[in-house]
Amino acid sequence: MKLNQRFKNCDNCNKRLIVRKRSLETNSHWFCGLQCRSEWKIKNNDVRVVVKCAECGKEKIITKCRLKDRVNHFCNKSCHSIWKSKHGGPDHPLHGRTGEHCPWFGKYRGERSHKYIKNRSLIKSGINEAIRNSKEMDEWRLAVYGRDNFTCQICGCSKSGRLQAHHIKRFALFPERRFAVDNGITLCVNCHKSIRGEEESHEFMFFKLNAAKKEAF
Repeated sequence: MKLNQRFKNCDNCNKRLIVRKRSLETNSHWFCGLQCRSEWKIKNNDVRVVVKCAECGKEKIITKCRLKDRVNHFCNKSCHSIWKSKHGGPDHPLHGRTGEHCPWFGKYRGERSHKYIKNRSLIKSGINEAIRNSKEMDEWRLAVYGRDNFTCQICGCSKSGRLQAHHIKRFALFPERRFAVDNGITLCVNCHKSIRGEEESHEFMFFKLNAAKKEAF
């Protein structure tokens, strides 16, 4: 199991599953497949509900998830067009509303986002790009790959073209350690993506792995 994964049980058949750590914040139910999900929804009466058309009053069956998407429901496009012509502009129920009514509004913005990078402007600067593409950086990458036997240090992947050299101490924030081999570790593309935003929490483990290799030699 990877560092960013956790164990959960399928809510329908109780089968053990491996899920991503960040999904624990957004999901409340887990299923091993679409069939289990459908069976669970039927058992828990969580599939369909009856609503009335906002224009003609005719009853319509919709899925529960669509209740969150809109305030008014219509039996067809014709009813929707007629209602819209009557209630357009300031009379519309959603007129003037912002994204704040959404339960996820602002929850994963800024530092709370898994893609957040402090001082991102420094990383995108032309000077840093030139350093990343320099001959010295290529030599540093090869030295890191060679020490780690061209293998991802999290999952053990060794596929050619899928490996990346990760700076343990951030490239933009610690310029004096950019070419230090002990400040690099080999990760595959997927594992490198999975630790973005959580780099500091992995520093101790990565340095410990590098120290163990140094002692072995």
